[in-house]
Formats: sequence, C-alpha cells, structure tokens
Amino acid sequence: MEAQEWLQSAKHYDTGLEILRNVKGESLVWRLLAKGKSFYNCQRLEQEILALVKPLKSKDEIKKEARLTSLNPVAESNSYPDTLLPAYQQQRRLYAQVNHLHPLLDATYNLDRKQAFEIKLALQNAWSEIEEIWRILNYWEENKVVLPNKYQEQGLEPVLEKAQMLKRRNNLRTYLSKHQGDPKKALACQDWQKELNQLDKQLADVV
Repeated sequence: MEAQEWLQSAKHYDTGLEILRNVKGESLVWRLLAKGKSFYNCQRLEQEILALVKPLKSKDEIKKEARLTSLNPVAESNSYPDTLLPAYQQQRRLYAQVNHLHPLLDATYNLDRKQAFEIKLALQNAWSEIEEIWRILNYWEENKVVLPNKYQEQGLEPVLEKAQMLKRRNNLRTYLSKHQGDPKKALACQDWQKELNQLDKQLADVV
C-alpha cells in the first residue's frame, strides 16, 4: 500500500508503520512510534505519512505560518469555557515543546546517547501531560462538565514589591543560566524567560 492510499483508507496503524519504514527505514521517529499504538502516536504517524506525499514548504511559507500562529495563539480555544483555558493553553505549550524536541532528538541520538535519553524522557512526559489534558477537554465536550484539575488552581501572581522583584529577577537569571539547554527544563525555561521579560518591564517603570 502506498502512502496516499493509506491516507484515504482506514489508516491501520501497523500498515502505516510499514509504509513509514519502507520510505525512511527504522528511523528514530519510527522506533518511537513502533513502541505501541496510542491516540497521539496515531496522530504523529499520520503526520509523518502525510509529509511523504505533501510537497516541501518553502522557508517563506513556514515563516508565514509561524507568524500567523503566534498572532493568534488561542484561536481554537473559543469552544472551551474560561475555566478550561489554562489547560488548553498549557497543552499548546506542550505541543510546541514536542515540536522542538523531536528534531533535537534526531540530531543528538548518534552523538550523545545520554542527552538523547533525557530528551526522550522529556518527550514522554510532555505526551503524558498532553494526553491528560485531552481527557479533561474531551470530557467537557461530551458532558459539558469541567473535571477538577490542577490547571484551575493557577491564579494571578501576587503583586511584588521592588525588592522582591529584584530578588525574583536574579533567581530567574540563575535558573536560566543553570538549566538552559536541558531538554527536561525546556518548558520551564520558556516560562522563566517570559516572567523575566515581564519583570524587566515592570522594574523599568518603578521609580
């Protein structure tokens, strides 16, 4: 069966794996997908096979799509109530982390097995949390009931005094310096950098 034919069929998982292996061999992505069928592995397998039949996008097209996504980061969140937005936004951040880690894993696998193993663990943790968030979102779509979840507990950060902001800024800089490049801390580093940028702006306005 060819890739195009598979995409138009019932998309049996094992058949898709065979198609992917015939084209790309037993690549790192194939080995990860071959570990077992899951909702997210099915999605990734379909993306990989779709990439086999789609023409490659130009750099300008890729940049344009990335720019549009950044301008409208929660465009698909309108169907969820406000109480689920933190979970939805966390899921999008996790997908961004996964998209960052997959090519990084491919690039480091044969160069640094220890780092590749850490990246693999970070990917597994991200997918696990993505799956948990999907359970919460899907339950709401089916039952219109918001399950209790840890994302609801995230409230506004308390207002800090100038001395506290300076201390927090120094701590953030230390965290970033220490953990930059650690795949398991990639998501945390993104959050720390955003918080640091906000603190810099706030401190600039403090007399």
